[in-house]
Amino acid sequence: MLLKTKILALFITSFLIIGLILLAQNFRARSIIEETAISEIGAAHEIIWDKILQSANRELKLYAFKGEPGSTSIWGLRGSRSPISAIETRKPKRIKRAIGKYFDALKEEKILDHLLIYDEQKNLVYHFGAEEAGLTNNIQLDWGTALEPIVFAGIDSKIAVQLAFPIFSNGRKVGTIVYAKELDELAERFEYDTQAKIISASDIFKISDRLLPTEQIAAETFLSNFLNTGPAYSISTLLYPIGTSVVTLKIVKDITATVNANNTSFVYSLIAIAVFMFVISIIVFFILSRGFQPLNSAIRALDALANGDMSVSIEQKRNDEVGQISLAVQAFRKTALEFEHMKEKSRVEQNKKRNNIFRASEEMVSLLPEQVGLKIRNDISKMQDLSEKSTENKGLFNATEDQSLMLVEKIFSRLSTEITDQFSKQRNLTSAYQRFVPKELLENLNKQIITEISPGDHIQKDVSVLFSDIRSFTTIAESLSAEETFLLLNNYLAMALPEITAKNGYIDKFIGDAIMAIFTDHPVNSVLSAVQMLKALECFNDTKLSSHIEPLKIGIGINSGPVILGTLGTANRLEGTVVGDTVNIAARLENLTKEYRCPLLISEATFGSLMQGDNLDLIDKCRKLDIAEVRGKSDKVAIYEVFAWEKSDIIEAKIFSKVEFEKAISAKINDDVETAIRLFEAYCKNNLFDTVALNQLELLKS
Repeated sequence: MLLKTKILALFITSFLIIGLILLAQNFRARSIIEETAISEIGAAHEIIWDKILQSANRELKLYAFKGEPGSTSIWGLRGSRSPISAIETRKPKRIKRAIGKYFDALKEEKILDHLLIYDEQKNLVYHFGAEEAGLTNNIQLDWGTALEPIVFAGIDSKIAVQLAFPIFSNGRKVGTIVYAKELDELAERFEYDTQAKIISASDIFKISDRLLPTEQIAAETFLSNFLNTGPAYSISTLLYPIGTSVVTLKIVKDITATVNANNTSFVYSLIAIAVFMFVISIIVFFILSRGFQPLNSAIRALDALANGDMSVSIEQKRNDEVGQISLAVQAFRKTALEFEHMKEKSRVEQNKKRNNIFRASEEMVSLLPEQVGLKIRNDISKMQDLSEKSTENKGLFNATEDQSLMLVEKIFSRLSTEITDQFSKQRNLTSAYQRFVPKELLENLNKQIITEISPGDHIQKDVSVLFSDIRSFTTIAESLSAEETFLLLNNYLAMALPEITAKNGYIDKFIGDAIMAIFTDHPVNSVLSAVQMLKALECFNDTKLSSHIEPLKIGIGINSGPVILGTLGTANRLEGTVVGDTVNIAARLENLTKEYRCPLLISEATFGSLMQGDNLDLIDKCRKLDIAEVRGKSDKVAIYEVFAWEKSDIIEAKIFSKVEFEKAISAKINDDVETAIRLFEAYCKNNLFDTVALNQLELLKS
C-alpha cells in the first residue's frame, strides 16, 4: 500500500471515529435532555398537585373548626335545635333539617362533597352527599392531630380527601364528623393549571371515568427510540393509602412536541457532521494528490542511482519538504561518486590485511597440537583459493566477500573447541586433586589454586581434631579377602564421611581403617558429628553389613586447641597436615576408648568449649570419666564420656544417676579406692546396663 493511500486511509478513519464520537455525544445529550425534561416536569407536577391537596385540606379544617371568617363553627353551637342535639337523637329527618342547609352551602361553594356522621361506636348515622344508599365507604375515623398529613378516603369507588374530628356534648363524645372532598374537581383544577391529566390505576378507587384510561397510557409510555415521532408522555406515579389498601395515581403529561423538537435538532446535528466529514475528506485527498507528485519523481531518481545510473538528475523547484528531498537526492548522487573512488582504495587495503591474516594464521599453527594445526592449515588453503578466484565487480553497491573474516571465524571455532576440551580436562584434574588435597586446606592457607601451595606454607589456628578407629579390624580383615576388606572399608567410610562434612569438618588423612578429621569452627560441631557417626554405625551394622561379619565397633577421641596447619614434604611430594599437642591428645583419647570401654571421649578443652555456648542439652549428656596421663605430657588431662548417641531410655537413666556416678569418679580420682568401690557397687546395683561403670568397678577391684 502506498504512503499516500495509508495517510488518506488514516485521515478517513480518524474522521469516522470523530464522527462516531460526536454522534454518540449527541445521542447521549438528546437522551439526557429528554430524561431531564421528564424528571423536571414530573417534579413540578407533583409539587402543584400537592399544593392543591394542601389547599383543599386547609379549607376542610377551616370549616370544621372555625367556620366562615368572623363566625363560629356550627359544631360549637349548643341548644335543642343545634346540630349536635339533632345528632344525639339519631333521627335522620332531624339531622337533615339541622345540617342539610349547611352541607348544601359548603357543597355549592365546592368546599366539600360529602359529610358523614358516625356515632361513638363508629356506626354510620347519616351520609350527606350520597347519591344512593348502601355505598361502600373506606373512611379513617381516627382524627389524630391537626398537624398530621393529608388523609385519603374511598367513597363509592371514588378517591377523596377526608378530615375526621370528634364532636362533644357536655364533655361527652357523641360521635365523629367526616368532611370529604372528591378528587374530581381538584383534578380538573390541576388539569387547567398544568395541561396534564391525573388518572387512577386502581380497579376499586378511581377519580373519574371521563379521564384517559390506564390501558391507553401503558401503550403510549415514552420510549426514547432513535427517531421517535409517535406520542410521548411524562408519567409520575403517586401512592396514597386508603385504609389497608394503597391507591396509585398517575400524572400524565403529553410531551410529544418537546421530544419531536429535540429529535429534529438531533437530525440536523447528524447532517452537519456528515457534511463536515465529507468536505474534509475531499480536501485531504486533493492536498495529498498534489503533494505526492514531486515526491514520486524523487523516488524514481533514487531507484536509478541505486542501479548505478549516475546521469540521473532532479530539479528543485519548491522550498517545502519535497524540495528538501530533491536537494537530498542531489547530495546523495555526489556522495555516491565519492564512494566509488573510496571503494577502489579500500579494496587495495583489504587485500593487504587479508594477506597479513593468512601469514599470522600460519605462524599460530606452529604453536597448536598437530591434529588441530592440520585442520587450520587446510582452512587457510581453502580461503586463499577462494580469494584468488573472486573477480572484481565495480558496481557501486556490489562488494567482494571478505574471505579473511571467514578464516578468522573458522580458526576461532576450532580454538574454542580445543580450549573447551582443555578446560574440561583441567576441571576434572582439579576435582581429582581435591580428593587428595582438601579444598578446606587451600582456604585455611588463603590459597586460590593448588599450584600456589609451596612446602612449608602454614598457619596457626584453633581447631578440633577427631580421631576414629575400628576396633579389632585386623582380626576382621583376616577372615576376608582383599576385595571384601576394601569393600567393607569403603562402605564404612561412605557412611562416616557425610556425618563429618555435614558439620563443616573435613578429612585430613586416612590411616588404615582410622580417620583423622579437622573442624575449624565451633567444637560443638565435632562432638555432634561423632554422635551422628555412632548412630549411623548402628544402622550400618543392621542393614549394610554382611551376615557373616561381626558388627563393627569404633572408638572416637576429640580434642580442641591450637595446631600448626600447613604442608610437609618437598617440591616433588607434598602433603597437608596438622601438628601439635592438640593432635596428640586427640589420638591418645581415641586409644583410651578401648581401656574405658567407651566409644566416645572428649577432652576437658572440648568440654569447656561446650560450656561457652547454648549447648545445655549436649552438656547434660556428658559426664566426667577420669583424669588420665597422656604419653609425652607431664600434666594429666580430664576426660569426659559423651553418651548422647545411646538409646533414649539409657540416656535418661544416665542423666538421672549422673551425680551419683561422678561422686564415685571423684573418689577414684582422689585415690579413695574403698569409697569409690562402695559407691560404684551401689551405682551398678541400680544401673546394670552401664558398661562404663561396671568396667570402672572391675578396674578398681583389680
